[in-house]
Amino acid sequence: MALRSGARYLESLKDGREVWLGGERVNDVTAHPQLAGCAASLAENFDIECDPTYTDLLTVKSPRTEKRVGRQWNLPRSVEDLTKGREMMEFWERRAGGVLGRHPQHMAGVMMGVYGSRGDVAAVNQEWAENIESHFDYCRENDIAVSFAAGEPQRDRKLPSSVMDYLKVVESRPDGIIVRGGLMAATNSIYSDEFLSTCIRRDAGQDDPLYFCIPVATQGLKLVCRPSLSHAGEPGHPLASRWDEMDVCVIFDNVFVPRNRVFLLQNDAGITIAGPTTWALWYVMVRQVVKAEVLVGISFGIADYMGTYDVAENQAMLAEAISILEGLREVVLSAEREAIYSEEGLAIPNPRLVALARVIDLQTHTRLLEITRHLCSTSLVIAPSEIEFKHPEIGPLLNRYIAGQDPRAHERFKLSKLAWDYLGDSFGGRQLLFEEHSAGNLNRRRHQLLDNYDPGRAIDLAKQLAGINAGRMTD
Repeated sequence: MALRSGARYLESLKDGREVWLGGERVNDVTAHPQLAGCAASLAENFDIECDPTYTDLLTVKSPRTEKRVGRQWNLPRSVEDLTKGREMMEFWERRAGGVLGRHPQHMAGVMMGVYGSRGDVAAVNQEWAENIESHFDYCRENDIAVSFAAGEPQRDRKLPSSVMDYLKVVESRPDGIIVRGGLMAATNSIYSDEFLSTCIRRDAGQDDPLYFCIPVATQGLKLVCRPSLSHAGEPGHPLASRWDEMDVCVIFDNVFVPRNRVFLLQNDAGITIAGPTTWALWYVMVRQVVKAEVLVGISFGIADYMGTYDVAENQAMLAEAISILEGLREVVLSAEREAIYSEEGLAIPNPRLVALARVIDLQTHTRLLEITRHLCSTSLVIAPSEIEFKHPEIGPLLNRYIAGQDPRAHERFKLSKLAWDYLGDSFGGRQLLFEEHSAGNLNRRRHQLLDNYDPGRAIDLAKQLAGINAGRMTD
């Protein structure tokens, strides 16, 4: 099938999947007033992918059929491949201002990481490695949208893990396994074709992986949504009205996983698949660069509209915002330029620099939000929308007494509305929470940076200058 249209994508979501929102079963996510907006926006992405204008940017030839497939499924084997993949990702992220964390193009990076781990998996079970390879091929050739979750339900840590009925295999059969339990934060699952479990139990100090991928419409798979943050049909919410990708609790109520969909189960060798892999984490940082660029653009734009650019305090904050954006961008590009290569020749963004970017991002993101909020000032709270300005009764009064004779007032209000979706709305609050915890909090990211950093050269230099015999740090 290769590429598919937006219409075919929307039709694929009408497959009887069990979606729950606000305590009610949703029969069709493409028609539900609070869910249809994001579905339609994602469908536009599929149509754009089919547009010949973007063929070179967004697609490549399938290595198996020579048909065009999404570039997100292209296994990079050079820095040039990474560059083209990053340019593709930037294109998609710019359409949504960097607020989509789990769209189909990003999730291909996670699947790519699973694919790249198949050699280690083969050492445990050759059949599982073959399952991974064939499923990656299936996703690429059919333009499949995948979602995933790794997080188990939280519990009171003072209580033993036995108080929770965690996701586990409850029956093994010749044709597959039966699983029961739940996973958290399966973002975008209601808009996906397939669900990937990347669960790793670490109770009792040992890894217990449970990796598989099944259709979202599989019997017994239940998707329970958080409250919708969508402002569908509201022009004053340019992002929230279109891109609420929805976070989900996934319940496995005796779900059958076919044998050819199993990727990794508990094993004595201690092999695990790297869940959100370096490719996927690098793509996250590409998204964060785009989001930072939007926030810098809002900050400069508002300062211009308000005539406050020349205020010394504002200029200092604008310069700080630039340093945050361009510093993060440079580290992301350096990870691309200084790629490493797997044993089979796949180009991987430099893990050390990706880890560095992830720490820089969380250390600076809230500050960038703070700068943007300060420069927007009260315009965040009081910004009439086009609905009010065009109202026959109140509109003329707003234009006279609120907009006044400022010819750019309406533009300023529109920019303030965009800022509200990042800074003031519940949609923006969810964005911040997602960034701070979806792929590890700041402390975890700092530990990952330490794991990827060799301080030996720095230690040698310091010891040399101190007159100490230089020697590399030992374990």
